[in-house]
Order: sequence, then structure tokens, then C-alpha cells
Amino acid sequence: MMNIENVLGKDFRPMLVFNAIVMVLGLAASILLFFRFPVLPKKRFFSSARVSVIIPARNEEFNLPGLLTDLAAQRRPADEIIVVDDGSADGTARLASAMGVRVISITDKPAGWNGKSFACQTGAQASTGDWLLFLDADVRLHPDAIESLLAAASGTVNVVSVQPYHQLLKPYEHLSLFFNLIQAGANGLTAVGHPQHIGLFGPLILISQSIYRSIGGHEGVCSELIEDLALGTRLNRSHIPYLLYLGNGTVAYRMYPAGIRLLSQGWIKNVAIGALKTKLPLFAAVFGLILACATPLLYGSIALFQGDWIGVMVYAAFYLAWVVELARVSRRLGNFRWWSIAMYPLPLLYFLGIFCLSFFRRLFRLPVVWKNRKISQGGKK
Repeated sequence: MMNIENVLGKDFRPMLVFNAIVMVLGLAASILLFFRFPVLPKKRFFSSARVSVIIPARNEEFNLPGLLTDLAAQRRPADEIIVVDDGSADGTARLASAMGVRVISITDKPAGWNGKSFACQTGAQASTGDWLLFLDADVRLHPDAIESLLAAASGTVNVVSVQPYHQLLKPYEHLSLFFNLIQAGANGLTAVGHPQHIGLFGPLILISQSIYRSIGGHEGVCSELIEDLALGTRLNRSHIPYLLYLGNGTVAYRMYPAGIRLLSQGWIKNVAIGALKTKLPLFAAVFGLILACATPLLYGSIALFQGDWIGVMVYAAFYLAWVVELARVSRRLGNFRWWSIAMYPLPLLYFLGIFCLSFFRRLFRLPVVWKNRKISQGGKK
């Protein structure tokens, strides 16, 4: 009978050395990829410019009260708040009206518009502010948030975007571990050397009205499935700088609280497109990180099966090293529990499965499903 030793050869030590090199290089890539953690600074700042908050909302009856309550508690309040009800089947519009904000309801998108872009564009066209603050309905804000955002944008940079701190409550939500890490790392937000970013973070974008119009607003990216990355591309092409921050302490969100099905649909929609837009050096670092994370699990299991106790100890040591490294990074991005880090192979396998499925759907231009709506990727709806 063929066994693992026959397949790999009796001399397993060269592979152990090679894998050790891979794991060391992967750890080095992780350190470079997550070298800095720029947090939105909390500052007292006065600005007389008008701020319009625009919240695209589809079936957000559960999330909206928290965000609208946070907006009401801001030290520097917004000058207007517009909730764009994007064909909701629940009480989103009714709840927003009851909380005293302006509501615009849309039922049908014009041909060629994907994602939430039409809702954002509709809100922007109805706004009167000098600044447009686009917020997803699941975002939560510290009372200093708007003031801090305006302070960050008070110099020569008039576009600011924030990756919110991920609040996790249920065990399945911890499956987002590697998505959160790669979302920050692949965009260059945390990498050494300040590489060019590939795009904005959709949950929170602050942009001046003049710049928004100059790049064509969301109408300029209407066909894009991931509008925040597409907006960043237009800013890069126009040589308009923007600042990215982590939201730890100021901006948070709880993604996909409705269950693992919605969690999966959300990441399937996003992850392959983000990978295709990632700059080559950052992509290589992410690839090295994933490969090195998987190596102790795969080859440690083989070493255990073969009774290679030296190999088992080496792979166990690297496994623990990855637990420490992932704990170092993840605590800046969300309240991931110790057990989710110790059991990181589970979120890693989930990430790999979702990535393959997302890439397959992207490759064959198959539609994705988000909030009971089929979204085209250039193929048939």
C-alpha cells in the first residue's frame, strides 16, 4: 500500500528545512505588511464648513438606530443627515423618519448601476454640504468622530477613509479574521514604506464636495461592484491624495450579524475583486503570509503521522509563532478572542474556500447575491 513516506521520500529533512525557510519568510512578510497602525487621531477642531452625512441603507432597520444615535451625540454634529432607502423590505425608511432625519426612497436602479453606488449618488445630489460623509448603516461612532475626521482632512488632503474596528459578538463572526487582516494589509494601510493605496474603505468615506464632483462621483463608478476601490482608482488616476486610517477607538462596526450565510455572501462579493486590484509587492506579501500560515498545519500533520517528532516540534513552534503574530495584528483590527487566534486554521480554511468561490464567480462573470438582490459582474443577471 502506498503511504505518505513513499510519496514524499524517506529523507524528509530537506523538506523540513525548506518549509522552515518558507515560514520564516512568511513571518517576515507579515511584519512588513503590518508594520504600522495609523489610527484616526482624536483632536479638538473647529470648522464652519457644512457636513452632509449620507447613509445608503437596504434592510437596515436593525443597524440604523445605533448609527443615528451616535450621530446625534457628536460633539461636532453633522449639518444634515440623509438616509437613502435602497428598496428596503423592512421598516428602514419608517424608522429613519421617526428619528428625525431626511429620507429619500429609491425603488429601481437605472440600467448599468451596480451595488450601492446609485443610493450614494442620489444622496450626494440631494446634499448641501461642503463635505460629504458616506457611512454604512452598521458603523458606530465615538462622539469625537466627525471632529476628528474634519481635523484629519483640514490640510492639503481632502479625502479621508477609515477601516472600522470590527466588533464581534458571535463565534461564527470570528471566521472574518483573515479577511480583516488582508483588507488592511493588501490596501497598504499598515505596510512599511507607505505604498500607494488601491482604494478607499466603503464603510466610511469623507470627501469634499468639489473633489467628489471632479472625479464624477459615484456615477463615475456606477458599474463597479466594489465602488470604494473604484473611487480610489479614480483618485489615484487624478493624482488626488487621500488618507486611510484604522478606526480603533473612534469608528467601529459589526459586520454581518444576521448569520454565516450573509457573512459568506458579503465576502464572496468583495474578496476576489480586491485581490485582482492589489499591487504586486503587497500581493506577494499576502500570498507568503497565507502560505506560511498553512504550512505548520499541513506538514505538522504529516510529521505527526510519520512519527517525525523533530518535525512535529519544529512545526508546533512555528504554529505558536503564528498565534503570537496573528494576536499582535488582530487586536488592532477587532476584538478577536484568544480562542479564535489559537484555532486560526478554521478561519484560514474558511478564507481559502470563500476566496476560491469568489474567484470562480468572478472568472466566469457569475452574479453574486447580496441582501436578496442579484448583482451582475458583467455577465448575465
